[in-house]
Amino acid sequence: MIEQVQALLRDNQIADVTIIDDAYDDVPKAAEIKTENWNLFLDEMDEESIPLITELLSVDVYDENLVKNCRADDDFVARLWGQKERLSARVKKALFEDYNNEQQGKIAQLQPLETIFRERLGVHVHCLGRSGDYTQVQTRIVFIDLFLGITGEEEAIDRAIRTIREIRSVDPNNPPVVILMSSSPRLASKRDVFRDDGQLLGCQFRSIEKNVFSDTNTFLTDVHDLISSFPDSLKLNRFILAWERALDTQRETFLRSVRKLDLTDYADLKRLILDAEGEGLGDHLVDVYHTYFHHFLESDRDLLDAGHSLNTLEFKTYPPSHFLPTDEIKPILDASIFENAERVKFERDVAVLPHLDSIQLGDVFISREAIPYENREVLVVLTQACDLQHGNAKSILLIKGSLKPYSIQNYRIPNAPRTPIIDIDGAFFVIDWDESWPITWSIDSLDELLGLDGKYQKIRRFRSLYGLQLQQRFIGNLGRVGTPASMQATWPVGLSVFYRNSRSEVRIPVKAASRTDVMAATVPL
Repeated sequence: MIEQVQALLRDNQIADVTIIDDAYDDVPKAAEIKTENWNLFLDEMDEESIPLITELLSVDVYDENLVKNCRADDDFVARLWGQKERLSARVKKALFEDYNNEQQGKIAQLQPLETIFRERLGVHVHCLGRSGDYTQVQTRIVFIDLFLGITGEEEAIDRAIRTIREIRSVDPNNPPVVILMSSSPRLASKRDVFRDDGQLLGCQFRSIEKNVFSDTNTFLTDVHDLISSFPDSLKLNRFILAWERALDTQRETFLRSVRKLDLTDYADLKRLILDAEGEGLGDHLVDVYHTYFHHFLESDRDLLDAGHSLNTLEFKTYPPSHFLPTDEIKPILDASIFENAERVKFERDVAVLPHLDSIQLGDVFISREAIPYENREVLVVLTQACDLQHGNAKSILLIKGSLKPYSIQNYRIPNAPRTPIIDIDGAFFVIDWDESWPITWSIDSLDELLGLDGKYQKIRRFRSLYGLQLQQRFIGNLGRVGTPASMQATWPVGLSVFYRNSRSEVRIPVKAASRTDVMAATVPL
């Protein structure tokens, strides 16, 4: 693994790394000197040490109370630390021995990390404490401790986050990859907070326990994976930065445009268009301005160029796709299919009666039964949108669906149309729709369907494209013509085998004897 990582470092022109940890602090903070050490320091005070104390306090006569008042002062502690050799041996030991021992223990934990990079990988290692000049950090790999300081855990974490943001701000287009390290059991619970608040992409970030540094192969496997994706992470980083800039820039352009409209413009829109359609002005503008803002985003050349550069990503060196994506994919997928749930809740809250809020194509209803969500029945509205809008529909057309948990067991391609995800009160599900089970419900009896004591409650609304997709599939299904069953087809199948040998090196694919035969390989593990 050493050779593979060395090759990656050369290919990516990485010649040094930075380690940031309070183990490398030059001067202790006042809060890091324990109360018992101060008490022992005062008890051991002798004639040899008193001149230094009176000098630092700018007094003529030693006063123990003055020392007690200054022991919480970082500046006093720093000056005392700088002149500690003028203290007698036992006084110096009483005050600083515990701090020195703790610092040495921390450095011992980091020594294997320094050794791996400095001696085995041959790169330069920069070691910085809390007082380092982070604006000069231009290395492509940064290791940083979760807690920059031994007191006030949340404050120490915030200090580490601020440090990473300061380092990223030096060159936002070329940020380093960051490895968060700690011996604390809180690493797992705090890593995501650190990544998000530190404005790091997932592909630019890893976390690792410090005890892993002594296991070279395991540690270098993580480093190898992170560095191998470094060029791709820079392209993705540029894309996200372009989004950030575009949102700021085009927001002003959008607002400058819509501010020019006067009340008469809105009045004309309502009288000439919306009144005839039976649509409210505010509801209409939420959708129109959403599209209009998107129009401005599409004009941002930097965003378009950054997006185009992502087309060059090939992902040939990445592992095969897995069945369970990153959790953040779920709300993104849900948002692309459904309007925000808060919009539906708001319509329900402001309606005079719950069932009198607007019924639209793509509305999803769930039964009110007192059973878990995954066992409840759902309905979706398929009635033509214009008929509902103009009040021409005497009844609404719906099809039933079955709600199932969003899980690996349900990850398959169904015969029936499936909605791959829906967020209901923070829990995720899939819906299998039964096209052969249409029902209709009279507009005049909506109270029985959606009223306070109704059988169903509206929970989400499909975005128009997905609502139309379900509608068209249902319509197409009505005109099916039976076709004879066909014989099954066969295809050649290939098998690629990856394994790790006794030296923990990855071996890739076993060559096939014949490209048309099914591959079979026995690999000793």
